[in-house]
Amino acid sequence: MADQKFYFDLEKKLKAAGYPWQADKNQLLTSDDFHLGYEPGPGEATLEERENEARVKYLAWLAQPPSTEGMRPAAFDWRNVNERDFIGSVKDQGSCGSCVAFGTVAAIEGTERIVLDIAANDTGGNQIANLSEAQLFYCGGAAAGRNCQNGWWPSGALDYSETTGLSPEACFPYTPGNQPCKLCGDWQSKVTVLQTYHTADSAEDMKTWISTRGPMIACFTVYSDFFGYKSGVYRHTSGDKSGGHCVCCVGYDDNKQAWLCKNSWGPKWGISGYFWIAYGECGIDSDMQGIDAFSTIYPMYDDVFMRDNLNEIGTAEPKDGAWTNSPDIIPTGVNLLENPVYYLTENWRSDVGRETVYKQQNYFYMRAKNLHQGAREATFELYYCPQNLFLFPDLWINNQLSTSDGKKEVSVSTEKYAGILVPDNPFVHIPESDTHHCMIGRVITADHPNPLPTQGQVANFDQLAKYILDHPGMAWRNVALVKKDVPTVISGFGFDSGSAGGRILIGLNCSNAPVGSSVAFSCGTPIPSGPDQGKTIELQKTVLTQPNMFLGQEEMNLPANFKSEIIFSYWAKPPVLKAWKITFEAILVIEQDHKLFPRTKPLEEHGYNVSSIENGNLLKGIIIGSVTFQGQ
Repeated sequence: MADQKFYFDLEKKLKAAGYPWQADKNQLLTSDDFHLGYEPGPGEATLEERENEARVKYLAWLAQPPSTEGMRPAAFDWRNVNERDFIGSVKDQGSCGSCVAFGTVAAIEGTERIVLDIAANDTGGNQIANLSEAQLFYCGGAAAGRNCQNGWWPSGALDYSETTGLSPEACFPYTPGNQPCKLCGDWQSKVTVLQTYHTADSAEDMKTWISTRGPMIACFTVYSDFFGYKSGVYRHTSGDKSGGHCVCCVGYDDNKQAWLCKNSWGPKWGISGYFWIAYGECGIDSDMQGIDAFSTIYPMYDDVFMRDNLNEIGTAEPKDGAWTNSPDIIPTGVNLLENPVYYLTENWRSDVGRETVYKQQNYFYMRAKNLHQGAREATFELYYCPQNLFLFPDLWINNQLSTSDGKKEVSVSTEKYAGILVPDNPFVHIPESDTHHCMIGRVITADHPNPLPTQGQVANFDQLAKYILDHPGMAWRNVALVKKDVPTVISGFGFDSGSAGGRILIGLNCSNAPVGSSVAFSCGTPIPSGPDQGKTIELQKTVLTQPNMFLGQEEMNLPANFKSEIIFSYWAKPPVLKAWKITFEAILVIEQDHKLFPRTKPLEEHGYNVSSIENGNLLKGIIIGSVTFQGQ
């Protein structure tokens, strides 16, 4: 622990500078407590040269900031991209100069999640393996003559990751201190291997890369005051040079004029393990390294796959879970999707299937994800089985569906790794029986033709389940049939109760709607918890008795982060005299002690026929979401 005199001197200098950042004496550590470990490589600029270069670039940026309007965001953070975290937990290098391994692994792990579009907090995101810093440093670094005392440089760590690859953390867990390379026996079959990386030496190039492609490895000079950093934008204020350090830069903010970096000193240091450092400070942006592409990402399946359920992310080994609810066989009822490729790609993480209507022409779309390095062509086929129990393949292999133009199969190609493949031409099916159906999807590629099962392969239900689970290019979906008239308008949209949830009123606000027309909305996901657990958000088909009216349902208590798809239906009744408009509204009930109370209005004014007094307290409401449908 550094002495208290240093801390008090630092506090005085920070105060004189207007407190650009805050220190904490309880975490004012020295290089004896937390080692650093960045040593410029052969032929690379020294720490002093990096500092000078970064300072000159920053001054030039201040003198004439480039126009970035429409080119990149003014601020970006990979820990929160629409509430998705692509970075993961903060780690601790301990008393060893292994920072280069930690900064490199953090950048690789973040980039592979971004490439795969699988965030750490996504469903199934924990199936992406954390990589081994121990292998990178105690095997790769040691082979280059590096150890806890003399550190390393990023190009050496990246070269090793490109030629040898990195195994999962479980194969060689990290502990600080020089030690022999001790990988697990089958590590070579579990490696993630880089294809290429690059170095950026322009701050604008760094920001563009970070905001579009992924985090970067950044190295800088550490002075003794940095060990006491707690929050704010760090600038060297006091103390001598301690050495070089490498971290992972995960974001930036032009308003702060600072980089956001993930450190490797544990989550109790700094801002839960992170820190802001000013542009041009301590050589941080002299240059940075980013990962361009991967040759292999473990444990992903090396081809095009369809999911058995939303928990699957495309791992090579089959996972437990439902095998009869594939979100990649998408029934849309009697309605065609306006832009299926865009819609089904953007909603990859959701099941957007709709009801299938008995004795009506129904449309079925398919989608899959490419985890093959390089261009890939996939051919889609769809089969149906009208039975309730399915023991033998001959109950469905002859029931192959066709598209509206009579094709039995549809081919789609992509050159993008982790690209979503969506045929824009759906398969057509008119159910002639009123029992539920099963849809069987098949994707054929050059390496995995996924042949249909034979009688000998599948002799019972368990064997059929195993066959589907063992073939990532095949999927199964149970489809319930409904008998009903067809709405004039049917549309789906996302619903989210927000991070707090609460008491929410939901309804339709109708304007100029033809009297006699009907409306309905429904959510297929039951409320998972709370006093209304098991209930669903819905309004049964209701006839409009006035052109201007409000139709609502009883109050629902929704838990935080409840998300689902809402399906809105409208049945027109001529004549249509004026342009009509129907708005779906979600209203959060606000009590008197809520800070938003002065900005709200009574529930009656929202159209709800409910009392605004509850236990003597006045209730109001505020619209938290709305979707409008309109026509002539």
